[in-house]
Amino acid sequence: MMILVLIQFLVIILCMYGLKALISDFTLKKYKSVLIISGVFFLIGLIPILNPGILSYTSAGDAQYASKPDILDMLKTARMEMMVQDTTRMLVIIAVFIGIFSAFYFKKINRDLLVVGVILLISVDMISVSYRFIKHAKLVRPDRIEQQYFKPTKTDQILAKDTDYYRILALGGLFQSNDLAYRHQIIGGYSAIKPQLIQDIIDNNLYTDNPKAPVNWNVVNMLNGRYILSPAQLQYPGLAILDVDQNRRTILYRNDNSLPRAYFVKSVKVILSEKELVEYLNNPNFDPSKMALTTEKPEQQDFNTDATVSITNYTPNQIDLTAMCQDTSFLVLSEAYYPVGWKALIDKNPTHIYQVNHLLRGIVVPPGDHKISFQFAPRSYYRSKWLSAVFVYLTWLTLIISAVYRNRERLNVKIKQIRKRFERVQ
Repeated sequence: MMILVLIQFLVIILCMYGLKALISDFTLKKYKSVLIISGVFFLIGLIPILNPGILSYTSAGDAQYASKPDILDMLKTARMEMMVQDTTRMLVIIAVFIGIFSAFYFKKINRDLLVVGVILLISVDMISVSYRFIKHAKLVRPDRIEQQYFKPTKTDQILAKDTDYYRILALGGLFQSNDLAYRHQIIGGYSAIKPQLIQDIIDNNLYTDNPKAPVNWNVVNMLNGRYILSPAQLQYPGLAILDVDQNRRTILYRNDNSLPRAYFVKSVKVILSEKELVEYLNNPNFDPSKMALTTEKPEQQDFNTDATVSITNYTPNQIDLTAMCQDTSFLVLSEAYYPVGWKALIDKNPTHIYQVNHLLRGIVVPPGDHKISFQFAPRSYYRSKWLSAVFVYLTWLTLIISAVYRNRERLNVKIKQIRKRFERVQ
């Protein structure tokens, strides 16, 4: 997607350089080239206008209407009318384009008016085409599209009863199912493009080499994997079957051992090597409900779990919690660790975020009742946004000043004429 945006940007730059080269020394030879190229496209555009039946106006998908010739004729007529309308608009644009360059060649307009005219011509074309799509988009009912492509399944109806925060792990071909991701948070994510930390867990820890126990349940539990959707039966303590879908050939389980989205642990184990830490996640003795792994050494490694925490606000850019701690505690938030932009506040005071279990976030919470907030506010974004706005205004200001400066003599003449007229009236 980004490469497509880059191509559009580069094409605009090349077009501006081409326009500059064209009008910097607009000789008779260049004028004839403009007329010839424009004339060729104008003649090509005349073909469907003069002989609209030259095209078939059919596609491979029209085979479904083979038994309904009336519908097929309507489609052909509609397509032919659209072709004639679009071609007519193209011919008008070419004619206006030739007129603008002819006026410039015969010195009826200056270079600035030529550039403005070309920009206005392109803008009119783009706006008219865009308005066509916007107009048709208003006719589309989102609820019907949702019912067509994301119709709620029995699995969705069961999961909708759970109003708490949870994730679902879909195994097999459903691992990155967009159907599930449309309504639920899934461990696999809806896209193959993921932060490296998440991909590390998927590649090294989520599954095991044991065919009898193919899933690393400790990792699933720490990722808040409360529900499992599997194409086959699973044997693991704490799994309860909620539904068997014969049509989709899936079994929905509830994982009673899954940890909540935010929880406290008794201890923090320091492993300086990130590679060794990732390997330790596969250790059967690793219990995410009691221990958090990190490469940083906190001031203490043993904590009190006599504490409660609840999520009060959950949005993509901010997560708010309330916590009650009898003693110093270590809170693990089952959200992806991303230090660039995320910050943690305890009672509006910044606190350090630890990278725990390679993927998650952890903070030290002092004794007492606290309001905790995780906020995504990258300085680079707001700084870039501010600089972008400043440079946009500076660009427009520069263009206005440049246009005024180039036409200052004409403006002075017009100002003097207006003054004389005003003096005569008085």
